[in-house]
This record gives sequence, C-alpha cells and structure tokens, in this order.
Amino acid sequence: MSQSHASIAEDRTAQRGERIPSGRRKWPAILGISLLGLLVAGFIVLATHWPFSRQRVIEALQEDFHGTVSFNNFHITVFPHPGCVAEGGTLVRPGGPAGSPPFASVQKFVIRAHYIDFLVRPSYVAHIEVQGLQIHVPPIGTMPPVHPDKNPSTTRVGEIVANNSLLEIARKAGEPLRYQIQTLTMNSVSRKDGLSYDIVFLNALPPGEIRSRGHFGPWNSDDHGQTPVFGTYKFEHAYLGVFKGIDGVLSSHDSFHGTLAKIETHGSVDIPDFKVRRAARTSPIASRFDVFVNALNGDVRLEHVQTMIVKTRRLT
Repeated sequence: MSQSHASIAEDRTAQRGERIPSGRRKWPAILGISLLGLLVAGFIVLATHWPFSRQRVIEALQEDFHGTVSFNNFHITVFPHPGCVAEGGTLVRPGGPAGSPPFASVQKFVIRAHYIDFLVRPSYVAHIEVQGLQIHVPPIGTMPPVHPDKNPSTTRVGEIVANNSLLEIARKAGEPLRYQIQTLTMNSVSRKDGLSYDIVFLNALPPGEIRSRGHFGPWNSDDHGQTPVFGTYKFEHAYLGVFKGIDGVLSSHDSFHGTLAKIETHGSVDIPDFKVRRAARTSPIASRFDVFVNALNGDVRLEHVQTMIVKTRRLT
C-alpha cells in the first residue's frame, strides 16, 4: 500500500515537473522572437533612412555651408558605432575668385554616433573628427553675400575635433595671413545655440601662440554683426622683430564679450625687452587696456589705456 502511494506521488510529481518547465520554456522563446522581430524592423528602418549615407551627408553639409561638397572616397560604418568615413573632401563656394583654391578641404572626415540617439535624441551626432582641414578665405568683398536660411539645420553635434588645421585669409595686397591651428575642439555645436570652443593656434602677425576658449554664436544670418561671442585668450611669445624698426617679445592676456560688431575687451600687454632698433638699450613696457573691436572690419576703438614705460605712467 505504501509503495503504491509512493508510485502515485512520484507520477504526480513527475507530471507536475514536466508541465511547469514546459510553460516556462515558452516565455524565453516568445521574448526572443519578439526581440528578433524588433531588430529586423529596426535594421529595415535604418537601411531605408540611414542618416550617414554619402548623399545625405553631402546634402547636410551643402545646406549648412552654402557650397558644393564632394568626396573622393566614402563608406558607412555600422559597428561598433553608426557613422561614416569620408576622404578627400572639398567645399567650393559659388562666386569665388577665378583660380582660387576650394573654400575648404579635408583629408579625412569621420562621423561617430550612437544607436540609442536615433531613438531618444534625433538629429544628434556624438562626435565628428576632421583631419587635414584647410580653409582658404578670399579677400573681403570678393564673395557674394550668403542669404539667411529659411529652414536652418536642426542637427546638433556633441563634439567636433579639428587638430592640425590651417586657416588662410587672402588679402587684396600682400601675402595671405596663415594661421596654423594646433588643436581645436568645439562642443555642443548647433545652429540654434552656437558652440563652445577651445583652440591653440599660431598667430600670423606678429608670430606667436594664442590659446583661447569661450563661446561663439548662435550665428545671426540676418545681421552677422549681432552674433554673440565671449571668452578669454592668452597670446604668448609674440616676436615683434618682424616689424620694421622694433624688437621684443610680447605677451598678452585678455577677456572679451559682446557681438562681432562690438567686442568689448579688457586685457594687458607686457613687453619686458622692447627695443627701438636705433636705440642702444631695451625698455620694459606694461600696458592695461579697455578696447572695443569690430571683428567684421578690424576697426579698434581705444576706450582706456594705461601704459608704464621705464617707470613712467601714461594714460590715454
């Protein structure tokens, strides 16, 4: 009797043991099929609306920079990050002087995004790296004006890095001004909010190193002069001997704010070994100043200048 009851209990336990795992095994299968379906649907959507195809990238750049963009080589990247890699890129602005180089050229252009941003932050790109960037600006007044965008771009970029770049500004008379950009990082870049920047570059005249950080924009398409800007800079080891008749090494620290048409600056200039070449000795110069600068045409208005020359104070 006891053996019979034991057998019945084992049968029931075995039956219960078979039913419970069988039900539980269905849920992982259903979940796996659902996830697979979502992945397939996601890949179909990405394949038909991939934001980093050659055509979409070219169209976006042409819309932002008002020119014709082309690449020698281009391929998309899927893993581990969505994006693309382009090589041999050029931007040609309409109406440029005959025989002039492209407005901008790059050796390599890399975009890296994150898949999660496609869902939670549309139109957001995490990182852009620009290698071998060269920008050639024609003389002021030789390019046709750029009309404001009716539908400005909504793309936002977390970080843009463009180290070892070159900015060349042509002049109607004389050699162009060349600025060797050693490091340049721009963060939170958008047409709506502008960008913050951190840059180190070699100044053209007088030659020396400038370090600056601050915020630029947003760009005012209707009135460029009203584009806001603020930040700080340090100008170090500027050699004055390139100018006729004088010598010395200049250093300057400055903070600035305002708009491109009216930048208010507060800073200092120190030249510990200033020399007029016809003179026999050097004289230290220290100056403190408040100045308004129009960055559109280079006009400078001295508001207040205090200069110390050989322990003699002069006010302007």
